[in-house]
Amino acid sequence: MKKLLGIVVLALLWCNVVQAATAFATCSGGYCKFTSNLVYDWAYISCQQTLLGEFVIIEPRYIMIMDDSGEICEISEGGDN
Repeated sequence: MKKLLGIVVLALLWCNVVQAATAFATCSGGYCKFTSNLVYDWAYISCQQTLLGEFVIIEPRYIMIMDDSGEICEISEGGDN
């Protein structure tokens, strides 16, 4: 029983791991286009910043802008071109 519980716990921990993707974003008015990214080609985000080729980390539900602010913007819609 202990082995089974251990296997279940390890499986749940393993399934919870999500790898972040990195990209360069060009954004204006809440619309972003990404280059060098495998997750999204474009996305609508909650932030209204203008970005020109900024380095970002992309998670399934948000992007993190890797400048001095480290601002997190939620993704409302995104997809491939």
